[in-house]
This record gives sequence, C-alpha cells and structure tokens, in this order.
Amino acid sequence: MASKEINIGEGGAVERRLLVVDDDSTVLDLISTKLSAEGYSCAEAGTAEIALSMVQDEDFDLVITDLMLPGIDGFTLTEVLKAKHPMVGVIVITGMADVDSAVRAMKSGADDYISKPFNLEYMAISVERTLEKQKLRKENRDYQEFLHVRIREATRDQQKALNELRKTKEYLENLIESSVDAIISLDTEGEIQLCNPGAETLFDQPTEKIKGRQLYEFCAGGKEEADKLIATILLQGKVRNHEIEIASKDGDPPIASISGSVLQDTDGKRIGIIAIFKDITEQKQLENELQELSIKDNLTSLYNQRHFYSVLQREMARAQRQSHPLCLLLLDLDNFKALNDTRGHLAGDRILERLGQIMKECTREHVDHTFRYGGDEFTVILTETNPRQAMEVADRIKQLTPESLDDANITLSIGLAEFANSETLEEFIHEADQAMYTAKKAGGNQIFFAKSTTASSG
Repeated sequence: MASKEINIGEGGAVERRLLVVDDDSTVLDLISTKLSAEGYSCAEAGTAEIALSMVQDEDFDLVITDLMLPGIDGFTLTEVLKAKHPMVGVIVITGMADVDSAVRAMKSGADDYISKPFNLEYMAISVERTLEKQKLRKENRDYQEFLHVRIREATRDQQKALNELRKTKEYLENLIESSVDAIISLDTEGEIQLCNPGAETLFDQPTEKIKGRQLYEFCAGGKEEADKLIATILLQGKVRNHEIEIASKDGDPPIASISGSVLQDTDGKRIGIIAIFKDITEQKQLENELQELSIKDNLTSLYNQRHFYSVLQREMARAQRQSHPLCLLLLDLDNFKALNDTRGHLAGDRILERLGQIMKECTREHVDHTFRYGGDEFTVILTETNPRQAMEVADRIKQLTPESLDDANITLSIGLAEFANSETLEEFIHEADQAMYTAKKAGGNQIFFAKSTTASSG
C-alpha cells in the first residue's frame, strides 16, 4: 500500500505531524479523518517498512501503529523507532485479547496502547497525552544536557575574572532552582553541600535540614547503598539512571533515578559530585500494575494458570526447606456445561466470577493462593496446611457454592492432595487432578483426598 498524507490545520498551518500505520485502508482513513479534524497533520503507511522510510526522510512527532502488520510487525517497528528516533512518540493498537501483548509493547518502548475495538475519542485523548509527554521528555533531555554542559564549563573556567564567574554562577543557580528534579552536590565523602527546591520535594525536608547531612540518611538502603553509589561515581566518573529508594517516614518510599558525575577543579582534582535525582515512582507503579495484569484472570480477578505454576514451584521449595505441610485443591464445577448450554455464557461467567469470590472468602489473604486454572477449573494452594485443615477449607467452599449461586444444579467436585518431598511439580498437580476426577466420577459434589480411599460427599 502506498503512503499518503493529509494536511489539515486552522488557517492552513500544520500543528503536529502524525504517522498512522495499518494495513487496513478503512482503519487508516477512519483514524486520519478523526485526528485531522482535531487539527493534526496526518500521514499514512500500510506497512512498517514504508513507515520506517517515511520517518527517516521526514520529521514526525508521533507514530500510531497496529501490532499485527504484514512483514515487520508492530513490536519490531516500535523497537526500531525508539532505537533510531527516541524522541518520536509511539502508540500501539492491539487486537490481541491477552495482556501480555500490551506489556510486551510497552517494554518495546511504546508510550501508550489502545485495544480494539477502539474509541476514536479516547484515541484523540491518548494522542494529546502522548504528545505532551514527548514534549516534556524533549525539554527535560535538552535541559539536563544543557545543565551538565554549563556545570562543566563553570568548573573549567573558575580561574576567569570574578565578574564573569559571578554571572555564570547566578545563571547556573537560576537553572538549578527552576528544576523540578532534585539536584544536589556532595563532597567526596558524601556530605551534601548544595540542594535545590526539587530536593525538598523528593526528600520531604526543608533545604536547611538537608545541607550538611550525609547522603545515606536519605537512602532507604542506608550507608551501605550510599557508599556503594558514591564509590561507583568516583571510580567511573559518572553513573546514569541508577535506581534507589528514598527513605520515607510514612507510606511507600519514593523511587528515584540518579544520574551523577564527578566535579573537578581546573587541575583535574576531584572535588565532589553533582547528582540529579528524577522521581520515577509513578513509572515504576505503572510497570508493576502491568505486571499484575499479566498474571490475573480478567473475569474472576484470581491469578491465572501461568502464575499458578511459578507460585506452586516456589511454595513446594519452601515446604521442603522449612518442613511445612502443603496442600493443593483442584476444583471443577459440576453441570456447568449444561448451564452454559441452557442459560448462556453470560450466566456461566457470573457463576465463575462468584466462585472466585467464594474461594477468596474461604482462604487466608496473603497466605493462601487462589487461581483460575482454566475454563471451569480452579485451584487453591494452601500453605502450612495439613490435610485435615485443607479438608475443612474445601468443605467450606463446597458448601457455600450452591448456596451462594442460588442454583441447585451447580455443585463442586474437589480433589485434595498433600505434597510429599519426593514429588515433582507435575506429579503433585496430577495427584490433585486425579483426585478431582475420582470425585466427579463418583457423582460430583464431593471432596476426594488423594491419599485416602473414601470420598467426602455433601
């Protein structure tokens, strides 16, 4: 598909240039028409190869791309764009149902993602937000580069006339005072000599209580972490984007990205360190939220099967190491297919969602682990729990299920297995699985303990 460009702007003036990439001409026209009406200049490309050629030859502020493209896909396009044109914003459009694609796109460098079917109004908001973020990113990059250049120049030129030095000093102080980032200077022992208003915000202390104190007093990792950071800067001459937690009296500690370099006098002697602390707490929270979404089941809010395997492996190792009992429940809904066939999948979804709530109510928060294993199968990992206690938990879930669902035809078949140190993960799961199928074959609405010969019926 050939590329084309649509220029629409108030009075003929082009505000911001966007490139829309999709192999569907209808989607291209739809997005371009909407964004052009918003006052943007829109160009179109049908493949990633065409898009890369256009970005190479022309200046674009933002690229909006579908992840599923012929030839080079949207993930690779995003990575190449961010590697070669880091100041170009990228929004990806995904029709994939899993959260992993969104997480992967964000790790590839995308600034935002939109799921299909998309809302054009939301897309316009996303474009505006991404362009504003790119603008701030450019300004911050230019500002930090300029600040470092001026500081180095001031250090080299300190033998110049007093009047020139005074003017330069005043100029630098104005730059530092106006920075939203925390900027501090240290001596070679880690004592804070200078700090700006940004440091007051990050450290939650007034300037007069920051100056003269040691850096380690503001590091969550204490003296060991601060000494290691200072030693690294002095040894390497600089560090970039080093992450640390800032000490906090209450709440979660802020997370900062530090870029620092050695200060030298005109003779090349090291006289201290200048460091810029950028608060990246919100960015890290977003990363954690995306990670959480990738291991959660959207319908029930329980953890998914992929996360189940990693948690079970970890708890098996802990049970072996600490000689604690560990039990596993595998649950399957009886008569669920018949309900789906007669009352529809929405009714079935409500049943699955309610069962997830029952499992949470019957287990210990932050101790036990509940999962949707797949379809209408669920699992519970019961840590530090013996078979008798596990049977009590299973029985509570089994009894509450038909009562809470208000449907006499829906019951549970539950398999219970106790972990033995010699078992592999696959053997442990298979043991619980076979127990569950034994309960189901026996008529359902039962709990079967894998190491016993009898079932507990309701």
